[in-house]
Amino acid sequence: MLELSSVDQLSDYGYICITYSYRLSSDFSSEQWAKFSAKLRESMLETVKHHFPWASLAIRHCDTKGCYLDGDLPPLFLVVESLDNQRPPQPLGEWQPPECALQWDDVEPQVVSKQAIRALVVTLARLPSGFSVTVRMPHSFADAGSIAYFVNHWSSVHNASDPANKGVQCDGGVQSTEPFMVHNRSLLRVQADAGENYEAPVAQRTFTPTSIFNCDEIRSMAALRPSPHTLRMKLTKEAVGEMKKQCGNTRAYTSNDAICAFLLLEVATQLKKCNIDDPITLFFPADLRGRFPGVNSRYFGNAFALCCLPSLSPLQILEHALSSSISSESSSCASDIPAAATGATATIPAPSIINTACNNNKSQIQNSNSNSGFPCDNNGPSKPTARLAFAADLVAAAKESGLSHNSVSNLLQWEAARQHRPKGVFLPEGRHVLVTNWSRFPLYDADFGFGPPVQVA
Repeated sequence: MLELSSVDQLSDYGYICITYSYRLSSDFSSEQWAKFSAKLRESMLETVKHHFPWASLAIRHCDTKGCYLDGDLPPLFLVVESLDNQRPPQPLGEWQPPECALQWDDVEPQVVSKQAIRALVVTLARLPSGFSVTVRMPHSFADAGSIAYFVNHWSSVHNASDPANKGVQCDGGVQSTEPFMVHNRSLLRVQADAGENYEAPVAQRTFTPTSIFNCDEIRSMAALRPSPHTLRMKLTKEAVGEMKKQCGNTRAYTSNDAICAFLLLEVATQLKKCNIDDPITLFFPADLRGRFPGVNSRYFGNAFALCCLPSLSPLQILEHALSSSISSESSSCASDIPAAATGATATIPAPSIINTACNNNKSQIQNSNSNSGFPCDNNGPSKPTARLAFAADLVAAAKESGLSHNSVSNLLQWEAARQHRPKGVFLPEGRHVLVTNWSRFPLYDADFGFGPPVQVA
């Protein structure tokens, strides 16, 4: 039995699915595809065998140990080829992953039993104007960043096996098939102190059990569930840059800070339009690579901490965001508020000040003609009617608190002290909003000889 890390144990048992879509020339023949797909399979075998051997194991689960890798079984990773030639090409603006990436029929064998699943499933699909590569790994085995680095390394192995590609430049250097990932899961695993009572972090206060279902069960459940309300928007690089400017210059805000701040205002606006004023908690994963001792950029596995903002009502969020006077005061009351995420101090406005802002700005919110605290069109946010500085300060403070050594150590010790580890996910209490951002991952670096992917989803 090979143990996973404490962060792995707190991740979902379900699969993360990433689909890379590539264009091929119109004269790319079936014979060429057969040779190319066979070469893809060979390079995948070499990549797993020599560089990612854990990906060939089964992931099992028991309530006391949680998830673990079973090395007593034969290699279980799976490469499936799915022909998808019948689907008409879609306009680029309305692109969706190929059906084989969304349906489970082609990967039904990935479920070994109710207590074991494959650590890796790869699907190759021939499309009308190209092909797609879909890679699935259970979240309890790897996060999205690890999958992206795995696919990039696979593409390097694939290209290095072709004499025509020897010496091709990749990421500023010559392509190499040398191992480059760190597989030491003990870096994020500790021993809990005997008799110590660890308080659950805010992001892990409630537990929702999960189960594995077959295709028929999934279809039955999907037929009974109403379609969700979806807000789709396109955030261009220029739009995100404008959002960062709106955050101000009191901190070195990242793109993720700005996006989370914008979404907090947007969610608050939508809830207020529905006359819902229950407190909401926005939380997001922050990468531990390069931020926690021993966990560098080459760590393979789950390496993130969930950072939580304080629970605020939509009215509080919007009115405080509109109050420039309160925005200037927010930095002076850091010590008045307990942290949202892990018990450390967070720099957020005091409730009494927020309530004052609510009274002063209520008419502004109620009489506003804008549908959003930060209106959007198809190209992203336009002229903002609410300042992002307040929300961005909350996000930055939550990240600083959640990534602190004390916070991460407390998380690892709390998980290590658990007596039971049933399959499921942990979430904050009450209404909550989870924001994940994959934009910093090298998703578009995977080149299998036809250039970067056209789309990644």
